[in-house]
Amino acid sequence: NKGKIELGLVFGHESDHGYMSDPPKLDDIPDGGGGDFITPDIAVQKKLTEVMTLISRIQCRIYGYGSLITAPGVDIILRWHLTPWSDVSLPIFYELLFPRKTESRNGYFFRLMPGIVFKGDIGEFTFFVSFDSGNGKGKMINHRANRYSFGIRYAPFSR
Repeated sequence: NKGKIELGLVFGHESDHGYMSDPPKLDDIPDGGGGDFITPDIAVQKKLTEVMTLISRIQCRIYGYGSLITAPGVDIILRWHLTPWSDVSLPIFYELLFPRKTESRNGYFFRLMPGIVFKGDIGEFTFFVSFDSGNGKGKMINHRANRYSFGIRYAPFSR
């Protein structure tokens, strides 16, 4: 297995306009970081050993309109293949937020999301715990905090 390459292009709009606190501070990122964007990305998947796979993705949201100029990010996912039907997954994501307003502080978002993946003919179910730090999303964009959560992800076409 020599690996795989994936190219992507996303057109989008984020629309959480507003603030959690009144009035906004001078260095806040306005409008919840919302706006119109295009996101080119490239991902590479490489089998490191018989039981380990590395997936890395570089992406960059480029805003044509809105309160951010750009938001470059990187994903790194390590998967340990336990059995033919299960994996342990360790995704790490980091993103920078560069606001259009020069008085605003640059932001960041970091997430570690370990989980166990169950694979089958109908797709993959991932049970995960998420630990993240940095700027929130939407109206919480100006609140830097540490957060945790857990959940289930279903990917129907994963094989």
